[in-house]
Amino acid sequence: MTIAAFLEHADEASHRPWWPSLGNPREIADIMGGTWSGMPTASVEAIRHRLDTIEDGLTNFLFVPELFARPNGTYARTALLACSQAIEKGASGIIASARPRNLASDIPCLLVKDVSQAIGRLAEFRRRESFAKFIAVTGSVGKTTTKNMIHLLTSSIAPTLRSIANYNAGMESIHFTLSNLSPDHKYCVAEFSEVGNLESQLNLFRPDIALITNVVWEHINRMEREGYKGDHAIRRLAYLSAGVVRNLAPRGICILNADEEHFSVVAEEVRKSKDVRIVTFGRGAECDVKILSLETSTDASNVAIMVDGKQYSYTLGLPGEHMAINSVAAATVAHFAGTPLPPALKLFEKFEPDSHRGIRLQVPWQDGSIFLRDETVSSSIASLRSSFAQFEHEKPVNGGRRIAVLGQINGLGETMPEAMADFAREADLSSIDRFYTIGSDIRIFNERISDRSRVAPHFQTLEQLKRALRDELRSGDIIILKGTRTPSNISLRRLVDRLSSAPPQPEFSGHGEAKTPCKRIVIGGDTYFGEAYQEKRAKNADINYLAVFGYDYSGKNLAPLLQRADFAIVNLECALTGLKTSKLEGRKDYILRGQPQETIGALKTLNVGGVLLGNNHSMDYHADGLSETLRHMKAAKISLSGAGESRAEAQQPILKEFDVDGIPFKLAVLSGYEHNTSHEELGFFAGATKTGVNNINIDRLRQQISSLKSDGYFVVVSPHWGLNYCFRTHDQSRLARRFVDIGADMILGHGPHMMNELAKVDGVWVIYSLGNLIFNSEGEYERRGIQPYSLIAELELARQGKAIRGNLNLYPIVSCNQMTQFQPTFTDSNQFEQVVGMLKAMHYDSAEFMNGIELREVDGRRSMTMKVF
Repeated sequence: MTIAAFLEHADEASHRPWWPSLGNPREIADIMGGTWSGMPTASVEAIRHRLDTIEDGLTNFLFVPELFARPNGTYARTALLACSQAIEKGASGIIASARPRNLASDIPCLLVKDVSQAIGRLAEFRRRESFAKFIAVTGSVGKTTTKNMIHLLTSSIAPTLRSIANYNAGMESIHFTLSNLSPDHKYCVAEFSEVGNLESQLNLFRPDIALITNVVWEHINRMEREGYKGDHAIRRLAYLSAGVVRNLAPRGICILNADEEHFSVVAEEVRKSKDVRIVTFGRGAECDVKILSLETSTDASNVAIMVDGKQYSYTLGLPGEHMAINSVAAATVAHFAGTPLPPALKLFEKFEPDSHRGIRLQVPWQDGSIFLRDETVSSSIASLRSSFAQFEHEKPVNGGRRIAVLGQINGLGETMPEAMADFAREADLSSIDRFYTIGSDIRIFNERISDRSRVAPHFQTLEQLKRALRDELRSGDIIILKGTRTPSNISLRRLVDRLSSAPPQPEFSGHGEAKTPCKRIVIGGDTYFGEAYQEKRAKNADINYLAVFGYDYSGKNLAPLLQRADFAIVNLECALTGLKTSKLEGRKDYILRGQPQETIGALKTLNVGGVLLGNNHSMDYHADGLSETLRHMKAAKISLSGAGESRAEAQQPILKEFDVDGIPFKLAVLSGYEHNTSHEELGFFAGATKTGVNNINIDRLRQQISSLKSDGYFVVVSPHWGLNYCFRTHDQSRLARRFVDIGADMILGHGPHMMNELAKVDGVWVIYSLGNLIFNSEGEYERRGIQPYSLIAELELARQGKAIRGNLNLYPIVSCNQMTQFQPTFTDSNQFEQVVGMLKAMHYDSAEFMNGIELREVDGRRSMTMKVF
C-alpha cells in the first residue's frame, strides 16, 4: 500500500481502528509449520498473547497463549484458560501446541509443535520480506513512552508497527513483535532492554535508526553481579546500550541526548562502531535538534525546537520535564525517519501514555474527589526526582495535600543505602506533605526523612497500606503513586486499582452461624512449620520466623476456624525426628525435618486431632525417622492415616463418629500418596512388613472403601498428588474418576502447594488441591507468576428433619509468605472475588459451576459452599 493510499484510507477510517493484513491463515500456517483444525475465514490482522493487550476494535486476530511460557508450565496453562475470552474479544483462531480444553469444537486452532519456534519462524520470514524502516529504542529509562511517541508521529503518514507494552527483553519479545509485521507496514519501532540480550535481538531486527534515551544509575545490581562497580558499572551499561548500533544498517543513524549526564561515555562507545552517524538533541547550540524552550505546567508542556534551521513549537498533553524530553527524542527520530514535523507534532497535544505511566485519575472521595497520578510501572532515582519536580506544579485545592506513595525501586546495588539517604535529604526540601512507603529499598528513604510528622510508618503489605490510605486520605488530596512492578505482591499498580475503583462484590448469603446445632470437621492442606527453610533464611541474614516469633505465630490468623471445629485434620509434610542427617541427602531435592515437641504443640494449639502422612516427606529420614514420627503422634493421641510400620497400618483410615443432634454420623478419611517410580526407588512405600507411606492402589482401595461403606461410613479420600505449583493433570482427572467409581463420597487432594480446580464427578465433589495450610518455605508463587491462594475445607453437618444435611465450606486463604510475612490469612473481598473468578475460569462451564456453589460470609470469613448430601 502506498503512503497516499494509506492517508486516504486513514481519513476514511479516522473513527475506527485499522490494522494492515498479516496475510491469509493458510500462508501463516505454512510459514509456522502448523496445521489448522478448521480454517479462519478472514485475513489475519494481528497476533496477540494476552487479553489486556487486545486493542478495542481489533478483530480477526490470532491468540497465542503459550509464547512467553514453558510448554505445559503454569504460565502456559493459566493462559490457555483465557482462550475462550479471547474468542469473545474477536479472535478468529488460536495458536497452541495442544488444543485448549475449554475451547469450543468449532473454533479454529493452529496446532504447532513448539509455539516459540513457530513464532520465531514467522518473525524471521516477516523481517526478511519487509521493506519498512526499522527504529530501535534502548536506554535506562523512558523507552516505552518514547517508543509510543515515535509510533504516534510516524503513523501519521504511514502504517507503523510498534512493540506491544514494554516487551523488550529476550528473543521471544522481538519474535512476537516481528510476527505482527505486515508487508504494508512502512515503519517498525521497537524497544530493547540494554541488559536483555540486546545484540542477539538486534541481529534479527537490524535497525536503520537507533535511539539511546539515556544511561542512568539503574540495573546497577546486575552490573555488580558481573563484577562491575562504580564508574565501571556505568561504562558497562554504556557499552551494553551501544549494542544497539553494532547491528545498525549501513550508514545508520544513532540519536543521543547531549544533555544526558553520561552522554560522553555513551558517545564514546557508539563511535567504536564504524559507519554510524551520531545525531544529537539537547539545549546546546551544536545539537542537531536544539531545544529552544521547555515549559511545563500542571497538565501539559510547551516545547520549542530548532531542526535544520527551522523552528517548531508544540504542546505535549502531559506534564513533566522528563516527558517533554522524551517527546523531543521522538521528534528527532521522526524527522530523520522522513516524517514531516508540522502536522505530526500537532498530535502530541492528545498523546496519552500507557497504563500506569503517568495517567491522572480523578476518584470520588468522601464529599469530593482525590487525584491520583499513576506511575507504577517503573521507578528509579532519576525518574523519582523528575516526578517530585513535577509535583511542585500541582496545586491542591480545598485544603488538599501533596502525598507521595512510594514503592520498591530495585536495581541500585551496593549504593542503595547511600542513594536512598541522599534522596531523602532532597525530599526533605520538597513541598510534599506526606510520604507513604512499601518495599525493602524505599524503607531506608522512609527512615531518613528528618521530619517524622511527614512520613507514615513503613508498610509491609498492600492491605495495610490500603487501609491506612483509606483512613487518612481526604477530599482534595493529590497523590502520586510511584514504584516498580516487582515484586508483584507489593506492586503499587494493584493499589491503584483498589483505590480508583470499587469492583462489584460477590453476593453473599448465609450471614451468621447456623441456627441449628452442627458438627464441623476441618481438613487443611500441606502443613510444615518450616525448620529447614527458616534455618536457611537465617544463614542468608533473613528473619527466622520460628526462632523470633515461635511455632504458634504462623497459625494465628487461621486458628479461630480450626479451634471451633469438632475435629481438625492436616497433611503433615515432614518427619518429626531428632535425627540430624538423612540417608536421602544428595538423592532427594527437599528433605524436611520438624522439631517433634514444638510441632505437636503448635498442632494442638490449632486443635488438630488427625494427621495425614501419605505424602512425599514423611519418609525423608527413612524408616527410623517415620517410626519416630509415629511414636510422637501416638503419644500425643493424634489419629493417623497414610503411613505405618507395615502396609496394613499405613492404609488404615482416620475413623471418627459424631452425634449430630441425636443422629450418628461416621467419618473415614483415607490418606495415600500417588505412586511414582522415583519414590519407590527411594524406598518410600510401605510393604507387608516394611515401614513406609501408603501408595494409592485402586484394587486395595476398592476393597477398603467397600468395607467402610458397608459399616455406614462417609468416605473421604485425601490423596497427595499432582505437580508442584501446577493445575491438575490428566492423570489426576483419571484417578479421581476411579475414586468415584469405587465409592468415594468426597475427594480432598493436596500436593501442588496451591489451590486447584473444583469439579463434580457423578455427584461427588472433587477438590483437586487444597494447597497449603501453613507451609513456611519461601514459596514460588511470585517466580512462577501464579495466584497465591489455597483452601481450607470444612464439612458442616446439621440435622434436617430425620436426616443429616452435609455442606462443604471452602475458605480461601492467602498462602504467599512474602505477602503475609509467614502468617497465612483469609482472603479479603477483592481476593475472594479473584479466587471465585479463577475457579470459574478453570471450569468447562462457568454457569454450571456457579449453580452448584453458594457464596457465604460467616464471622468475616468468606466461603464457597456446596451441598454434599
